[in-house]
Amino acid sequence: MKKIVWFALFDLFLFTLAANAQTLTPLVSEFNVRAGKTARGSFKIQNNSLTPVAFTIEADDFTLDRYGRHIQPLTSAEHVALSPSSGRLGPKEIREIEFKITCDTPRCEIVFRTAMVTGKTSQGLLVKVWLDHATYLAASKHPRQDAMTAAGLIAKK
Repeated sequence: MKKIVWFALFDLFLFTLAANAQTLTPLVSEFNVRAGKTARGSFKIQNNSLTPVAFTIEADDFTLDRYGRHIQPLTSAEHVALSPSSGRLGPKEIREIEFKITCDTPRCEIVFRTAMVTGKTSQGLLVKVWLDHATYLAASKHPRQDAMTAAGLIAKK
């Protein structure tokens, strides 16, 4: 009986270690703004582990087509400000990241790529997790749907 209890406790310990993960919410934001106007928003990142984790955030442009999402550097028509763009999350800490986006074009898509180093391999290589927050900006009621329609991913109504 003692062996079963120890085995159950060991199993629970391993499950707890495996369950640690990082979270980003929401995954998508949509803004109804005209060209040259600023959209303000935020997303939250959470460290669900019991150890501190460092993070960095990059802003990139992306396009959609039938093969998926393609990420490229921001264009000169896209202006992004992040607060903060890097830092350290304590155990179980949640941090809100605020951003401002101004697009000089009628429509743009921006992705915020959050990177967190979550451990090392047995060879000493760092393990980095990437979590993305996509933002769609356009002067319409449904910027995300418009981007998907323009990419040919959904049929026009």
